[in-house]
Order: sequence, then C-alpha cells, then structure tokens
Amino acid sequence: MPARAIRAFGGGLSPRTDRRLLRDDQAQIASNADITSGALTPLRLPRTVYTSSKAGALKSAHRLTDTDGDDVFLAWNTDVDAVRALLANDSSQFVYYTGDGEPRRTSLAQAISLADNKFPDTCFVLGVVRPTIAPTLGAISGGSGATETRVYVFTFVAKTTLADGTVLEEEGPPSDSVGGNGKVDDTWVVNLTQVSLNNSNTITTKSHSSGVTTVSGTSTLFLRAGEYVVASSVRYRITEIVNSTQFKVADSGNAFPASGTWTRDAPHNTASMVKRVYRSTGTDFFRVADVALATTFLNDNILAANLPGPTLLSTSYEMPPADLHSLIALPNGSLAGISGTRLCLSEAGLPHAWPSEYQKYANYQGVSLGHLGQTVVMTTEGAHYVATGTDPSAMTFEGAQVAYPCLSKRGTVSLPVGVAWPTHEGIAVQGPTGAFVITKGLYTKRQWSDDETGIDPSSIFAANYDGRYVGSYLRPGSEVREILILDPSDQSALFSSTIQADGLYADRRNGKLYVLQGSSVREWDADVRAQMDWQSKEFLEPTPLVWTAAKIDIDLTQSEEEKALLQAAWDAVADANEVISASAYGWKGGEIGFVPFCHFPFCGIGLQNLPVLSYQECGFYLYRDNVPIFYKRVTNDRGFRVNGGEQKYDNESVRVITNVTVRAILLGTNMKELGAA
Repeated sequence: MPARAIRAFGGGLSPRTDRRLLRDDQAQIASNADITSGALTPLRLPRTVYTSSKAGALKSAHRLTDTDGDDVFLAWNTDVDAVRALLANDSSQFVYYTGDGEPRRTSLAQAISLADNKFPDTCFVLGVVRPTIAPTLGAISGGSGATETRVYVFTFVAKTTLADGTVLEEEGPPSDSVGGNGKVDDTWVVNLTQVSLNNSNTITTKSHSSGVTTVSGTSTLFLRAGEYVVASSVRYRITEIVNSTQFKVADSGNAFPASGTWTRDAPHNTASMVKRVYRSTGTDFFRVADVALATTFLNDNILAANLPGPTLLSTSYEMPPADLHSLIALPNGSLAGISGTRLCLSEAGLPHAWPSEYQKYANYQGVSLGHLGQTVVMTTEGAHYVATGTDPSAMTFEGAQVAYPCLSKRGTVSLPVGVAWPTHEGIAVQGPTGAFVITKGLYTKRQWSDDETGIDPSSIFAANYDGRYVGSYLRPGSEVREILILDPSDQSALFSSTIQADGLYADRRNGKLYVLQGSSVREWDADVRAQMDWQSKEFLEPTPLVWTAAKIDIDLTQSEEEKALLQAAWDAVADANEVISASAYGWKGGEIGFVPFCHFPFCGIGLQNLPVLSYQECGFYLYRDNVPIFYKRVTNDRGFRVNGGEQKYDNESVRVITNVTVRAILLGTNMKELGAA
C-alpha cells in the first residue's frame, strides 16, 4: 500500500510555479520557517536591545561600542547611510553619514555627549572648506641675503584629539595665493584675516512667500544649498544662497524667526582649528607654520633649509557635495556617494577629502550604491553603472547594456554574489560576470509588480543577513508588511516572514541583523519563537486513495535560554495586565480560585493574552484540492489516525502551523505503513 514521506523542506517558495508542479521539497506557504537546515525551524521573534527617545519610527541605525563594551545605537527616523571608514587610528569610532542633511561626521563621544538617548547628539559637517580670503603680504624687511620671489597660500586644518590621545588632522584645499619679492633672510609678514567659518550668525529680517522664507543677516559665508540651520530650536533646510547676506529656507509654516541668531545644524570643527601657511619659490609649496584660527598674521623668518615641511598635498581636498547620498565605504579606504548624476569618491583613507576630478557622470539620476569588493555599482533611474579599480583617481565607469532601473534606494544591498536592487522584473543583481534578475524563476512580472496581490517593489527596504537578501515589502494597497528572505546562491531557497519593520540594519562587525520597529532596535531571530506556517506542494497520486494515518517528527525540546525568554515574556504581559486592571478597573490584586488575578481573561476585561510557557504542540492540516479536510493538534511524535472522510482522492497537501521544529511529515493509508514511509 502507498505512503508519503516529506523529509526535505529546503526548497522554499516558488510563487510562479503551479502548486502541483513544485518540487517535492518546495512549498506553497513558508512563513516564519527557517528552511536553511533542510528541516522546518521556526524563526524567533526579534528581541529589543535599544529604545530611542526620538519621535517617529526609526528607519536607520548604526551600532558603536562604549568604553564598557556595551552597545550604543545611533538611530534616525530618516533614510540614513552610516559607515565607518578605514582610518589609521579609529579609537574615537568615527561614523560618516548621509541622509540627515548635508554629509556629516560624528564620533562615539560626540554621539552620546548629551546622554539624551537621541543619538547622535552632535556632529560636524564632513569636510573642510577652502578659505575665501587670500593672504596678503605686509612688511618684508630685516634681511641682507639674495632676493627671491615667494608665493604664499594657507589652508584650514581641523584637529581632533582622539580617544587614545593622538590627534587627527583634516586639511582642506588652499586659498588663493599672494606673491612678492624680498630677501631670503627677510622677515615676511603674512596677513591672514579670515578668522571665522560662520557657524552662527545674526538674523536681521525675513520675508516669506509660497512656503519659502528669505533670511537676511550679516553673512552667508560657507553656507550651501542643501545644508541645515537651526533657529529657535527648529531645523530648516537651505534651498538657495541668494547673495552674501541672504539665503532661503524651506518653511511651510512661516515659523523662521525675524530676529535673533541661526546656527549650523552640523557646524565646522573649529575648536582646535589652525591655519596652515605654505610658501613656494618654484613649483612645490612647503609648509611654513600653523597659527590659531583667530590669529591674523604670521611673521615668516624661516630660511628655506629650515622649513618644517611637508609639501602641500590637499590642493583638491574639497568638501563632498551637500546633496551627497547613498554613502558606502570601500575596502581601499575610500568612501563613495551620489550627487545627482555623479558618482563621487573620496581620497583613500581621507574621508573628508572629495576631489571633483574623481567624479564620474551617468546619463540618469543616481538612486543607490553598492559594492562587490572594490567594484562600485551605481543604480539609476535607467541603466546602472559599474566603476572598477583600486585607486579612486583612476576608476573606470561603464553603463550597463540592459536597463534595470532601481525602484527603491533602501532596497539596494551588497551581497557576496553582487549588488542587488528591486526593479520592474524582480530583484536585479550585478555580479562579477554581468547583471541578471535572481527572482526571474520565482515570480512572473505580474506577480512581482503588476498584480494586486503581488509585491510593490518601490516599498522594499532590505539588508544582507548571512549572505541572504532580506527585504521588507508591502503589497499594493496594503499597510501590513511582509519579509522575503532569499539566498541568491540558491535562487529557489525563498521563504517569508510576517515580522513587521520600519527599517532593517545589518551590522557587518558582529554579523547581526536588527529590525527597527517604532522607536526600538531589535535583534533579528533572538527572542521567543514565532509561529511558523508551512504548506507543502499539492502531490498528485497515480490512483485515488484515502489517507488514514499520519506522523510528524517534531522536536519539543527547548534550551534554558528559550525557557528564560518565555518566562520573561510571560512576566511582562502579567505585569502589564496588572497595570491595566489597576488603572482601568481599580483592581487591587489578589486571587480567584487560587489563581492570581490578571493571569487569565476575566469577564471581558481588556487584558492581553498570556504567552505560552513552553513549546509543546503542532497544528497539522490535511488538504484536498487545496481545501482543508482534517485538523489535528499534535503533541508528540507518535502516529495518529486521520479522518478525512471515506471518499478517495488523487491529490493532497499538508500544512503545519507550529513553533516547534519539524523534521518529517509522514502519511499512510494505515498505521503500519508509517513505519515504512
């Protein structure tokens, strides 16, 4: 007599395949079921590891570690790309990020400086400005040697004392030059009148029209469109620099004050800033000396042989564009980002320096960035581009022959096989040998983006977890999110999850994935088990039959960690119920029938259901023509009788809804057959 055994579950989902044509190890439903071991293992719910005090749902995060070894999470309610750079000394844990205004830099100390749980608390604008006032020469006197012609320039150098006591220097591009003639041993007076980087200034008046406020003040020096200023504790984005004293901000409520002061939201790092003076008598500029930012002159009486050096290297060390986004860090120490149609690259090991000659131009607006090793993939609103090379000054940049426009910046992920992003046909990947759609065998185009029950690719945000593409998405017209989990190296290994998220953050340093839910950062697959739902393909039998016996190989064991998590979850709900009953109903505690009040539903009072304290059952369903005909609550791995009616049928599928591991599902036309299945 026949028997049916399902012992392999690793095939996952294939929505485009008819339910009868699926492979035996594939499924119609695979929700919250980790299939990577070949068995069915319930995913665990995410565990809260941090709660922010910021208003609004978190969309982005980045983890640092404090001096006690505890995790510190920087979190944003906007789409922020935050990276660590390859620095010779990163004892201060610098984080570089875009998406929260102009490109910025913070450190562990800055990020937690206010201890307000709204990290990062403070930051600096990324980069160092070019001086706008050239030096001038004063008196040149006192010498008797040969006459020479000198040229002077100076730069701003931001200095930061690191956690280990060493000093990080970030040098900007040089000023315009000034030249003169004098004796080699003269004292040359170099005037350096620029003493402010305009981190704050006075508001003298304002005017408002059509959601834009024009602000008049003392100076707009070093402000750029796209940067943010703060006035009366409110942030405003600069939309235009009108002239040297006026700028415009987006201000729909006409709330910008008409007097007082504005400050930069991300100030220049001026606390220990110096002006570095260089001079040249030929081709190269040699360092002469540093003076404090507030100092207005330098007396240069150093002979050429005694110049401390080194030569000027920061000629092209410009600030990144104010609208830079999609920041990534590359293995060679460079950072990369997008500004309009441009791919922008920093100097290797110098994240503050972004030479304009390193920029590459695409034919379409850039959407997102990813990388495979040192290869950078820039997605656009049309065809994507690939930049290759190890030196940012010599990268090649080529457009793809096939257009896979990126429909969601947040859905772009760097994977071991390449860079993946959502497009009209599915998830596109640019790998070492070219571009392809990894979901082509799983979804039809209609199922992917056209069908009302399909996926809205523009809603996807994703992360790389253990080499898999983990993407949260909405279906058209729905507000309930789902998660797809796809192994690109085995494109049939697709499963899903019902876990809700506002953002995903994959931490490359500890290998963990974090789910951002409301104000919480939660570690993926780290709490109590989720309810798993798995339904097999529809098997077609050669002759009609009636299944009368079944057995499920289930694992009812649970670790001590899981027991503690279950008890903690139970205690939390019980405590919450006591608060509800006391505040809403005036209940003072006590027992009913020797059971503490609030531990069971009572008289319709709006209490939460208490979670289970152990994993001990599996719901088993037998389907015919994809309609359930039998259900059994299974609590052990012994065989049991199936009563699906007396009518024979030629097809069946099975379904399990459970929070225990399932290793096999067996069917037989009698109990004896189960042993041979």
